[in-house]
Amino acid sequence: MKKTLNLILFAAAAMLSFLPQAVDAADLHAIIVVDTIERKLSIAREISLKSMKSEVQQIAKHAELNLNQHVFSGKELHSGDVIDTIKKLQFDRDDTIIFYYNGHGYRTKSSKTYLPVMLFEEEGIGVAMESVLSILQEKQARLLMVLSDTCNELIDPGPKYDWLDANWSGAQKFTMQNIGDRGEMNGMTIGMASSRSLNKDPNFQGYKALFRDFKGTIVGTSSAPGQYTWRTAYGNFFTKSLLRSISVESESSKPQWERLLKRSMRETKESQNIYKQMNQDPIFVIMPG
Repeated sequence: MKKTLNLILFAAAAMLSFLPQAVDAADLHAIIVVDTIERKLSIAREISLKSMKSEVQQIAKHAELNLNQHVFSGKELHSGDVIDTIKKLQFDRDDTIIFYYNGHGYRTKSSKTYLPVMLFEEEGIGVAMESVLSILQEKQARLLMVLSDTCNELIDPGPKYDWLDANWSGAQKFTMQNIGDRGEMNGMTIGMASSRSLNKDPNFQGYKALFRDFKGTIVGTSSAPGQYTWRTAYGNFFTKSLLRSISVESESSKPQWERLLKRSMRETKESQNIYKQMNQDPIFVIMPG
């Protein structure tokens, strides 16, 4: 009897070994840094914080990624904690990383990149976005997004600075001067409401193409060198436009990052024109992996 039982157990184990094995899903590491302390700007930033947290949950769900979220805001916002987190987090090469900063920012006349410096105002400490980008690029994740919704004005006016774009091999840079006319949008209009609210049966397959299949680095900042970033009580123009564009593109049968980013840039400008604010020209760079 014991021999028969052992044979049955052996046969069952052999059968199980031939069954398809579950594959661990890749991770989405979201590092969200938002300065909500300053009372004058806290309402808009709180809205942007809530919107970004909601969007990374959507990305993780529809791209089938495990969400690993780190949020720094309010009294929990300290520059050392942010840097320690991005240095110590462990990433696999199939993972996606999204770093998002919303707060005060600046540049100096010695700046050599178009990216701003994050200002942790309560500490009086500046951390260059370029440094964050360099640290995260060393992780060699499949997709890296580094985004900043912050001012980029000079605090010490000086001679025109040089950009380091030439060192980014194969990069595509999109500015308001080179994204072309509306014809490139293939009939899409900017300023549209999120298609999620219009489509009763939305198809989110585009999330996989954008956040699971694409390989490379995407860098975006809300304002060109020398400019401020603008907002209303309903949130920041740059963040709202980018998230709306992700929503629209996620339901496309053939989603494209280039089209998504260009739409976002145009909508940011359109919002700025409606509210008659000063110039704000977003910049995006795509570095294919």
